[in-house]
Order: sequence, then structure tokens, then C-alpha cells
Amino acid sequence: MSSVNKEKVNLYCLFSSEDFKPFFIGISENSGNLELIQILSEVFEGSKKNPHAKIRKFLTLGYEIYAHDLQTGLDRKIAKEEVKFWQSELTKPSNHSLLGDDFQDSMQKKFSQI
Repeated sequence: MSSVNKEKVNLYCLFSSEDFKPFFIGISENSGNLELIQILSEVFEGSKKNPHAKIRKFLTLGYEIYAHDLQTGLDRKIAKEEVKFWQSELTKPSNHSLLGDDFQDSMQKKFSQI
């Protein structure tokens, strides 16, 4: 009998307070916020892998980094398919993307209240 991995994962995006435009889409067993904590730890340890260099640049310029969960509780196989969809949204013009102007405005409102 084959073993099926029933582990659930989440899709999250990272963005900065510069323009609230997502620059990274990731898959994690954790929430986006917990994943961001881990990524920031790696940034401060000197990691240069993606998205660490970009985060370091934003931090150096004085911007804050935020995480937002896009989808939660997905099977890993489905998440791998969905992440391709979300990554394609990053490359679309802002007015044609689910991660575009409306998303950026809502994230700015959400995180400006913190």
C-alpha cells in the first residue's frame, strides 16, 4: 500500500511597505507570518537565496516586510499547481492582476492600522 502525504500547506505572499506589491509567493506548512519570521532570521544570518536579497534591500531602504496568506489548508500537490497561478499574477499589469491595485490598496489599509 502506498503512503499518501495528507499534509496540508499554505500559500503566502511577501510584500513591502514601499508599494504593498507582492514580490514573492511561497508554500509553507506554517502561516505566512511564521514563515516570514524564519525568512527574516535567515536574512539576518546573511542568506542570499530568494527572496532574502530582495528583503535585505527593502530593509536597508527602511521599508517593512509583511506576509499575507493567500490560500490555506491545501494538499501539497494542489499547492504546487496553485503557486504557479499566483506567480503568474505577479507578472500581470496591476489593473489585470488579483495581486494588483485593489489587493495592494487593501493590504496598505490593513497594515497601516498596525
